[in-house]
Amino acid sequence: MKQKLKSLLLIALVAMATTLGIRAEEEGFNGGKLEQIWKSSTILGVSTVIGEEWPDGGQQGYGADDKIYVHLNFQGKIVSHDSNDFLPDWEVETALDYEDGFIDAALSHDEAGNWIVRTKNQNYYLGSYENEFLLIKHDKSQRTYITLPESICPFAGTANCMMYLGTASGDIFSAEGGTLAFAGGRDGIYFITIRNGQLVESESFKADFVKVAGPENDQFVYSVEAHVNAWRASDGTVHYLYINRADDPIDMVLDKENRVFKGTCIDVHRQMPEGYSRGQMNGYSMFSMGGKDYMVFPSIPNWLDAFNIIEYNIEDGTFVHKAYHKNDYPKTSTDYPYEVSIACDWLNGEVINDSTAYIYQYFPWGYMAKYKFVDPIEDTPLEYIVNEGEVNNTYTIADDIIAVYIAEKEPTRLYAKDLGRHRYPSVKGADEVDYVKDLAKLQESEWDQSNWVLLDFNTAEEAQKFLASSNSKGVIKGGTLTGVLTDKLNPTMKVTSYEEPTQWTDYLENYYVTGNMMDPLVQTDNKGKHIFFVEPKPQEYVKVFWATCDGPERKHFHAPDNQQGSNGHDLKGSFNVDWSLYPGDYLKDFKEGNTYNFHAIIRYTKPHHVAIEDGEEPSGAPRREGEEEVREGDYMVFPLEGGEGIVTAINEVTSDCFPVEVTYVNMMGMTSTTPFEGLNIVVTRYSNGSSLVTKEMRNNH
Repeated sequence: MKQKLKSLLLIALVAMATTLGIRAEEEGFNGGKLEQIWKSSTILGVSTVIGEEWPDGGQQGYGADDKIYVHLNFQGKIVSHDSNDFLPDWEVETALDYEDGFIDAALSHDEAGNWIVRTKNQNYYLGSYENEFLLIKHDKSQRTYITLPESICPFAGTANCMMYLGTASGDIFSAEGGTLAFAGGRDGIYFITIRNGQLVESESFKADFVKVAGPENDQFVYSVEAHVNAWRASDGTVHYLYINRADDPIDMVLDKENRVFKGTCIDVHRQMPEGYSRGQMNGYSMFSMGGKDYMVFPSIPNWLDAFNIIEYNIEDGTFVHKAYHKNDYPKTSTDYPYEVSIACDWLNGEVINDSTAYIYQYFPWGYMAKYKFVDPIEDTPLEYIVNEGEVNNTYTIADDIIAVYIAEKEPTRLYAKDLGRHRYPSVKGADEVDYVKDLAKLQESEWDQSNWVLLDFNTAEEAQKFLASSNSKGVIKGGTLTGVLTDKLNPTMKVTSYEEPTQWTDYLENYYVTGNMMDPLVQTDNKGKHIFFVEPKPQEYVKVFWATCDGPERKHFHAPDNQQGSNGHDLKGSFNVDWSLYPGDYLKDFKEGNTYNFHAIIRYTKPHHVAIEDGEEPSGAPRREGEEEVREGDYMVFPLEGGEGIVTAINEVTSDCFPVEVTYVNMMGMTSTTPFEGLNIVVTRYSNGSSLVTKEMRNNH
């Protein structure tokens, strides 16, 4: 029979694949977002039949690792396609092949990526009476055949024609093994266990089904085209999704002791919004992401390539619509390209992180495509948003953050920080000396290495609600502020909803010198000491010390020159400035050649952290905590108020000198010979010309 069918084949050798001229419409719902990454309108390597109902295989496929694997069972091959099939010189890559390709042979895989191929199938019409599977390890290093004995899967005549194969749980080549459930035609569901590539007969059996939830008129219907996908839910349990294209899918859990599948019918036929109902097609898939469970499934019109994504509640079977891909197939449901009537639109999800999954689509003899689906976790830590967030996605900040500052020239924008959980904290080495803390003694407290974000409100009144005074900062409680990420390099969110603060705190900013704005962040001074500097974070509100104004346009600051002991360590450092946030006349307030202290916002002009690829040479900059390397990067400093003009020394204080003058500076920049109420910056000038700057809190009442 197989040879007769093969003799009817007309091999369509296509020289190139083409991209689509028209993109389909993708819609997002309830925070979900779907976008196409690539799509091919030509399936290479698939032969056709003219005037016959069977093509040269290719009925089933799935996606993983940026490829879509298609089963050409008449050729005895599995081939893979990726985005490069758009190139004129692209050829079909043969992933693997096997003997005895057979009609209705199906293709699947387990959670570890091992292939499962049906090579023989009980089929009364074709005279086949065996159930045989070929198991192929993901690295192709091992392959075994297993045959289901009649005690597990007895022959039942026409009832056992099985066309498709669902996914398996676990790793079928490991000692722990995996499980595979499949539809036995019209007589039941078969459950088998595979360990180390071998069938475990004692743990394999035919199971009954009991519906425990779902619409009353939804019943379990056996079908020759049904299949069962194993999937791991967000709570870690293995579920089995029964798919019969003519009915609603059924999410099942196996009661192994009683050999019963208990299932919940998912009513995607009646409960979906009008125009988005399920189609009568195979291809459903489930996946878990970010503590939630999802299903992707074909949509109406029937036998075309539209599909939906829903968030599914495993407890009660309810769901929320998340995304929709509108049909992109230019023909009608009865006008297939090769005169083949096949009701399949194979879809599966590949989870990338807690909020992103790739959706692969194999529409037999029509399209193959890859999409990106994003559904942000409702409560997302700020650390995740600033490092992994995607621009234009909406996030609710999960952790408490502190409102810190509003610039006079941007009254609707609030600078805020979390509680110091930065992904790339600067860490002092064993042989390094922290200049700001240990030598200059500017910083008494530990460094605040937080994640920062600029929150953009609609009005100044909204932003100002979070700052009662300069020393009273509002605590934005986790889960109370939501916004759209509009900038990732310098994290910025457009606020869409918030709750007013009920808790207040204070905050003391970090003190930086020009050395903190340099790469590398470790310098060797003129005394041979390794001087360590903490790296500023983007959007951080800081106090800059000992910066000498450079140039008539005041666009640059540098470390004081090493003359007359003013920079005894001969430290280097410089940065560029942007005066767009400065409320005054900076040309008047900052004199060329003078040295200043001032508050500022720090921003990046290019990323400072990039992953080190295998085989790549390090840049020579010091490594910090984690697997990232600090690379050369530029800072832009935004001064916020008139500077405190000073003549200072960048020296460590020695014991062979004595203080000659003490000046107190309050947080408004006012100076006095006596302490102010509250926080004071104390500048002590010594007889050898050096200065020591410390902080002091005073309560004069």
